[in-house]
Amino acid sequence: MDDSQKIQMTAFNLKNPTKLFIIKYLSNKEASNQEIYDALKNTLTIKYRSAIHGALKDLQEIGLIEKYYDNLDSKIKYRLIVKKVNIDLGKMKISFTN
Repeated sequence: MDDSQKIQMTAFNLKNPTKLFIIKYLSNKEASNQEIYDALKNTLTIKYRSAIHGALKDLQEIGLIEKYYDNLDSKIKYRLIVKKVNIDLGKMKISFTN
């Protein structure tokens, strides 16, 4: 995927309220799909946990979060790995920093 495509995919994902909530939630802690769903279902109109799963997959594919296995809790969890997204529109370049 070239930078132009990364810019488009990042912008597309960042305009989604569910994905923005997940990013904000993961900025303070690492969490499982269920933990994110429990926090989100009272804030947004999310009926199914599968919607969270799809959003997590999208955020993982563009490189904003990562999925890992937490041995202490014996759960799959997610964490935010990007704190800043820098876009140079003149050069059509995108970079991620933590």
